[in-house]
Amino acid sequence: MTDQSLAQTSGKSMTTRLVPVFIIVALAVAAWMAGVGQYFTEDSIIANKDWVVSTIEANPILTGLVFACIYAALVALSLPVASGLTLISGLLFGAWWGFAWAFLGAMGGATIVYLVARFAFGDMMQAKA
Repeated sequence: MTDQSLAQTSGKSMTTRLVPVFIIVALAVAAWMAGVGQYFTEDSIIANKDWVVSTIEANPILTGLVFACIYAALVALSLPVASGLTLISGLLFGAWWGFAWAFLGAMGGATIVYLVARFAFGDMMQAKA
């Protein structure tokens, strides 16, 4: 099946299907150039330890959800900070809650990447299979 006939059968043009991929790549490049990774290092957390700990103690569920969302976004952008965030989650939330928030974030980010790849390339892969 050619790309043109594939695009006609799926109802989506190749450009339309690649828009989410371009958005993720553009956001990843922008985040990398802005130095987002520097905010999620052990040194950065230690420097802001009092504020971070007091925020978590004030509302642990909300801060855990925010942490998981940030984790998911960084995983979806494929920035190389996930392993550091996993360790930081254990440090901040404790072993079990840290695991839960890191797992939720990792699964959320991986799901976003999967859905974008499926939307962009699913028809093409199905046609080749």
